[in-house]
Amino acid sequence: MTPAMDRKLQLYKHGCERAVIFCYANNLPPPLAFINRKLKKDTCFYDPKTTKVTVDVSATATPVLKPHHMCWSWPAFKTDRTAVGVPCHETGHHIQFHLMKERIWDRRWNTLYANTPKITSYEPVASEAFAETMRLYILNPQLLAMYSPLRYAFIKDNLGLSAIEERDPYEVVGNPNYNARIKELIRG
Repeated sequence: MTPAMDRKLQLYKHGCERAVIFCYANNLPPPLAFINRKLKKDTCFYDPKTTKVTVDVSATATPVLKPHHMCWSWPAFKTDRTAVGVPCHETGHHIQFHLMKERIWDRRWNTLYANTPKITSYEPVASEAFAETMRLYILNPQLLAMYSPLRYAFIKDNLGLSAIEERDPYEVVGNPNYNARIKELIRG
């Protein structure tokens, strides 16, 4: 195994752990399993029938230490396609499915989605926007609160979900190369 793949597996383990901790902290059942396996097309998927998350860890983004041009993927940052963010994104799908099944889902999400700025470019439909919002709420809720206070309030107040991370968003990201970009995001 290469050092890069070993690092991705460490990040994946951390992302899965954060997702499970979040679910338990909010009295939600976590996904039944997180599976790392090679996929032909996609990087990941959530299966609502089995409640399993499958991630092709080898296909996740490598964290970009010094962001540039269109390369901004870093764990717990606004854009996080790393092995930390991907299982948390898929857990967002799991949470939405569970809330809909339990009839706790708030249909106002669709209106909010249509009227708030996207968190990332991967929000073609409301369900993907929810998964991206949950990813950030699980990993770096204060960054979500600063960037999209309406989405943060929806998760916290409308759905009644509690954050598990309380540190400052700069500390959570932990990479000074991203500090200026965080400040730009907050200013809008």
